Amino acid sequence: MPRQVQPCGTAAAYQRHMRRAEVPCEECVVAWAEHNAAYKRANRDRINAQRREHTANGPHELAPHGTHAGYARHRYNLQQPCYSCRLAEAAYQSDRRAKRLEAAR
Repeated sequence: MPRQVQPCGTAAAYQRHMRRAEVPCEECVVAWAEHNAAYKRANRDRINAQRREHTANGPHELAPHGTHAGYARHRYNLQQPCYSCRLAEAAYQSDRRAKRLEAAR
């Protein structure tokens, strides 16, 4: 038996709009906001505990310079990559290319 399609004005209809790459109607946007607010109210303690745990560990360590991750961090921050990160990225891409060519053989 096929599932019943939920009418507009529900969280399920909002998700259906998004799956179909449609602009959701106003009723669905309101229903989605209410759905999210209810979820956050119901799970407030768990969400806050996760936030406290994340901040208690302190900020995560940034990728060191001279690595592929360091190069990616420069690019993400719209910075010119430093010399050591450019060298590391060139080596990474070279290894990646060699592995791909080896796998093609």
